Amino acid sequence: EHQVRDIPLFIANTKFYGGGPAYLGPAYSPFMFSGDPNSSKFSVDNLSVNQSAAVALKKRNQLLSQFDTSRRELDKSGSMAALDKFNNRALSMLTSDRTSQAFDLSAEPEELRDEYGRTTWGQGLLLARRLVESGVRLVQLQASFSLSKKAGRTSNWDDHSVNADIFQAYRERMPVFDQAVPALINDLHRRGLDQNVLFIFCGEFGRTPKVRHQDKKTKRPGRDHWCRAMSIFMAGGGLK
Repeated sequence: EHQVRDIPLFIANTKFYGGGPAYLGPAYSPFMFSGDPNSSKFSVDNLSVNQSAAVALKKRNQLLSQFDTSRRELDKSGSMAALDKFNNRALSMLTSDRTSQAFDLSAEPEELRDEYGRTTWGQGLLLARRLVESGVRLVQLQASFSLSKKAGRTSNWDDHSVNADIFQAYRERMPVFDQAVPALINDLHRRGLDQNVLFIFCGEFGRTPKVRHQDKKTKRPGRDHWCRAMSIFMAGGGLK
């Protein structure tokens, strides 16, 4: 899109296994945020300024554009064009409340937050719904879970036996997953977003059909990489 937007097109909380703009160029890099959406202290810093600062920022941006004219004409790599997009988008985000309001989970009813589950994954999916409803085109979230020490050392789905006991991890992980995902799908349907929003849950490749005990010390069961096949879960987007 060529117009200046006051909310990013692409928002992500992880760069693992992707998250970059590839051939589109740096202007299409995601807006990154961190923190636990389930925390009462969750916030995204530097998303707003007061009115006087907003006026000053606009004047400085106009002055910067004048200084950069000659450099932009000499630029062949596209870096200056990307910087222009970054600057304009950042200025629009700072002088508009749209992005900060989209990240404000306290605006959601307590009952709905409970429906998604008071977990990092559950509140993350609720946040994703708020973001796309506000105009974000792509939201990328890493599926993170708070697993016990008994399950292992990982918080995601990297179920090598050196990382986790796959059976214990699934016992702790799946109830959280099974609560949050249907809540998101139902919420999208209630809001009439199911025809326009596509939910995709997947990894970067599959896992071995057979469970292995790779970790000789702990004897934990796990599964390794398997590039021959993988599973992808999709819902919404007008799919039938």
